[in-house]
Amino acid sequence: MLGQRFRLKTATVATAVIDGKETVFRIPADAELVVIETLCVDSQDLSPRVKVEWNGQVVTMFAVDIEEHGEPV
Repeated sequence: MLGQRFRLKTATVATAVIDGKETVFRIPADAELVVIETLCVDSQDLSPRVKVEWNGQVVTMFAVDIEEHGEPV
């Protein structure tokens, strides 16, 4: 998934640290993003997260959300 580009088919939840606080928001449908880093990858992690670049900022998403709500570009 690292380095892959996706377009979201539906609005999808993401998080980012803004002004020192973790903030939850939705990335809109049709947004394009690039996976830049994989987080929490181990055999115990059932919900791996990834960092993506979207609209000039870095946000964190669940990998499964990208797979289910996105399509490769």
